[in-house]
Order: sequence, then C-alpha cells, then structure tokens
Amino acid sequence: MKKIFFLFIFIFLILTGIGLTYFLNKKEIKTYTVSKKEIIQAVYSSGRIEAKNQVDIKSEVSGYVQKLYIKENQELKQGQVVAKIKNEILPVQINEIQKQIERTIQKLKQDSDFRKQFLDKIKIEELNLSTIQKVYERRKQLFENKQISEEDFEKVKNQLEIQKSKINLIKNQYQETIKDLENQLKILKDKKDQLIRNLEKYTVKSPINGTVLKVFVKKGDYLNSMTSKNRIASVGNLKNLETKLFVDEEYIPLVRKGQKVLISLDAFPDKNFEGKITEITQKSDPTTRTVEVIADVKYPFNLPSEITIEANIIVNKKESLVIPAYAVQNGIVKVLEGKKIVEKQIRTGIKNNGYIEVLEGLKEGDKVILP
Repeated sequence: MKKIFFLFIFIFLILTGIGLTYFLNKKEIKTYTVSKKEIIQAVYSSGRIEAKNQVDIKSEVSGYVQKLYIKENQELKQGQVVAKIKNEILPVQINEIQKQIERTIQKLKQDSDFRKQFLDKIKIEELNLSTIQKVYERRKQLFENKQISEEDFEKVKNQLEIQKSKINLIKNQYQETIKDLENQLKILKDKKDQLIRNLEKYTVKSPINGTVLKVFVKKGDYLNSMTSKNRIASVGNLKNLETKLFVDEEYIPLVRKGQKVLISLDAFPDKNFEGKITEITQKSDPTTRTVEVIADVKYPFNLPSEITIEANIIVNKKESLVIPAYAVQNGIVKVLEGKKIVEKQIRTGIKNNGYIEVLEGLKEGDKVILP
C-alpha cells in the first residue's frame, strides 16, 4: 500500500514538472538588451517672458489720481505724461512765494520807494553834516585865535564826529538791508524752485519708450508712495522679449552661460522653443530660494509680457549604457543568462525619458528582464 502511495506522488511530481516546463516555455519573457544611448541631463525651472527693459511706472508722491492719460497697448515716448496726481496745497504755496519774490524785487529796484527812503534820510543827515562842518570850521578858527575856549571847540568837534558816525551807520544799515533783501530773494527763489520740483512729481512721466503693458489704476484711485500701492502702469518693449527663469539654488552650480534651454508654453503644448543662457544673476531670492537666470530665446510670433513658461536647461549630454527605468526595483535587475534568471545589484545614474543610466553591474549586450 505504501509503495503504491509513493509511486503516485512520484508520478504527480513528474507530471507537474513537465507541465511547469511547458508553461514556462510557452510564456514569453520580455527582455531589453543593454545598449548605449545619448543621455541628456536637464535642470527644470519655471519662469516668465518679459518685455526687455520693462519698468513699473510708480508715483513718488501720495495722492488721488486726478487724470490718467494712458491705456493698455498704447505706445509711449520717454517723458510723455502718464498721470496727474491731485495736489491743491503746492500751487497755493508757490503762488504765495511768487508774491513775496515780486515784493522783494520791487524793493531792490534802484528807483524803489524803499531805497528812496534810505537815500533821502542819508541826504538829510549829510545836509546836517554840512551845517555842522561849517560851524566846526568857524569854531576852529576862533579857537586858534583864542577867542573861544577849548571846551566850546570840543563840543562842536564831537558833534561833527557824531554826525559822521550817524551817516555811516545809516549807510551801513542801508547796505546790510539791501544784502538781506538779496539773500532773502535767493532763498525765496530756491524755495520756489524746490516747490516746483515737488509739484512736478505730481505729474508722472514715462521713463522709457515702450508699450503700456498693464495699467494698475483708474481715475480717483489713491496712491501711497510709502507702500507698494504706488504702481501706475507697466511699460516695456514687446519687440524685444526677455526670458527669465527661476532656478532652484541647489541646481545653480550646474548652470552655465551658453547652455541650451528648451522652453514650453501652455498655449503651445506641442512646441518647444530653443534658446541659450545669457546671464546668471548673483543674488538668490530668500523667499523662493531661487536664482534668476536670463535666456535668449527667439519666439516666431508676438507673445504677451508676463506669460508663464516652463524650461529645461540642458546641462550635460553623454553616451551611456541605459535600460528602461521600470526594470529596476530597489537597485536590482533580473538578467537572463542562457536559460537562467539571475538577479544583479546595479548602480544607476541619470534618469531621462523613461530610461536610466547604468554605471555599474551590467555590460553592453546583457538581457534585462522587463516586468
């Protein structure tokens, strides 16, 4: 009975082995032959397209928009008036100072009543001096002839000196007053010029030639020069676009001037636009931890400024052994060696377009089993 039982098991195992072998032979094993391909290493970044030399026109002063002279897509010339900010105080101050200037100029005229009052006073005192001078001359002669006392002579002499001093004092006062008026006139003119310069800030002009890309305000809006709410409009040259990319700090060491960059836009999903890196800024944004990189890209059609883009900067190209990336599981691949399946540990490198670079563990021609 036992012999029959063991014979049954033996036959079952033989039949099972035959069936399994048949099944394995029938099952098609998919493999990939290890070969060399060009591997491209790229750094991804996002960015935007801007008009070159694009600037935001901002107000240096606070106030309400009294007049707005621009609209979007309008062409502007450098110095062209963009907006006027309301200010009712400065014109009044300028007008008042102008009146003071005119009064001061009037006083400084050679035939002004102000000058005449001083000059008339000097003339009167000079006539008094002449009278005293005559008395002095007579008294002097009498004193020399010993007809009057020295005391009487000294009195007249003192009167003469006092009168001369009085005239000199009036003349000095006159000259000092004129100088004060001239200095006052200069101060008033400087103050007026400063007020005019301040008032000119309320008339905002375009700093460049360009196209109005975006208007941020309307008539009646309040602009605050102390905050970011002082933008009036954005202006730039749409005929000369600039591509700005924002690359993560960790990848910046890989990026170099002259490297090829491929640009893609949501509006044109089936197209890539090719350019090259022209500038790498030397400052990182601490908030986004990115560095701004400039690329020169020729777009075959007009694009709006500030449109967002995606980019791949080609930082390396080389020929390497590659296999499909999905064939690797935890660094291990299965390799068909004759009729045997062998597991091998490999070291991988760059992953690109579904393939992965094999640095160690496989050789060209090996057949990797695909799951």
